[in-house]
Amino acid sequence: MNLIRKEKLLKTLNNREKGLLKMYSNEIFFEKEEPIIKINSALHSVYFIEKGMIKYKDAEQKLYFIVGEDDFVGLPSLFNEKKKIYSAYAIKDSKIIQIEKNIIKKLVSSNPLFLKEIMKIIGNRAMFFMNHLSFRNKNINGALASFLLMYEDKRCLHNLTRKEIGELIGYSRENITKALKSFIKDGLIAEENDSITIINRESLERISKFG
Repeated sequence: MNLIRKEKLLKTLNNREKGLLKMYSNEIFFEKEEPIIKINSALHSVYFIEKGMIKYKDAEQKLYFIVGEDDFVGLPSLFNEKKKIYSAYAIKDSKIIQIEKNIIKKLVSSNPLFLKEIMKIIGNRAMFFMNHLSFRNKNINGALASFLLMYEDKRCLHNLTRKEIGELIGYSRENITKALKSFIKDGLIAEENDSITIINRESLERISKFG
C-alpha cells in the first residue's frame, strides 16, 4: 500500500514516522452511496481519498460539501472529540486510506512541522468552505459559475446530479437544469457521461464576479 499523496506533509516525517503512519493505515473500498461516517458517531480514524469523491450531509440529510482525490475526511476530529453532526458517503466507487486517528495525534504532538502542515490543510478547508457559503448570496448564474470554478479546481465535477448541485448552492433542481443548459448553449461548459468540463473559464469568472 502506498502512503498518502501529500508530498509537503510527508516531507515533515522521518523514515521511522513514515513507517509508523504506514503501519497504522489501511486501504478500504467504498461503493457508490456507501456510508463512510455516520451522523452522531465518534470518529476513530482519519480518511485520505486516494480515488473517488466523498459528499457530506447534514442532520437533515441535505448535501452541503464535497471533497475529492488527495483530500482528507475527518482531520478536524484530531482536535475535537465531539460526535459528528454530519454524515459522509461515497459519491462513486472510491478507494480510501483509513489512518488510525491516535497515530496522527501522536505525530502532531511530537513533530511541530507535521502539525504545521496539518493546520494548513485544515485552514485551507475552512477557507474553501467559507467561500462555498458565499454561493447563496449570488443569483443562479453567479452561484453556478462560482460552484463550477471552485469544484473544477478540486476535480469534483463528476457524478453529481442536478439535485445535488442544487443542494450545494441553494437552488432547485429545475433552476440548475435551466442554468446548465444555458451555459452549455453559450459554450461555457460541456457535459458528457455525468462529467462537466469548463470550456470558457474567463467568462465563468466574469459571471461569478458579477452574478
